[in-house]
Amino acid sequence: AIGSVEALPALRQVIRRPNDHEYVLWDAAQAVRTISRSGALQYFTPLLEQHWSTAVREVAASAVGDIGGGEALLVLKKVFLQRDQTHRVREVAALALGGIGGAEAAEAVQVLSEAFQHENENFRALRDAAAIALGETGLV
Repeated sequence: AIGSVEALPALRQVIRRPNDHEYVLWDAAQAVRTISRSGALQYFTPLLEQHWSTAVREVAASAVGDIGGGEALLVLKKVFLQRDQTHRVREVAALALGGIGGAEAAEAVQVLSEAFQHENENFRALRDAAAIALGETGLV
């Protein structure tokens, strides 16, 4: 049934198909994100780093941010700093970093501050998006 753990194998097969439209991949990735809690970080990390679809990588970045924790922080940092990622995927990764709360938020701030030493307008835009997501913590 859709929404149950039994649907995960079929949804994961859809995500692997190279010829589906972005919106189909987006919906399948969102469904996996909603259903899958156990092992979700291990599932979404390769999608975020390697999937051909920008839509799937965006959902994966957001899912990794929702999972949170130190491992998620490292994954998002790596993806955010990858120059071959699209601007949109990096933006979602920045927002996901900003959404990680508690002590990890301070680590996210440090990651973003280091990354934004570049004098690039795209980086500044991402920094600003993350600062909004961080709220009162902000960037130092």
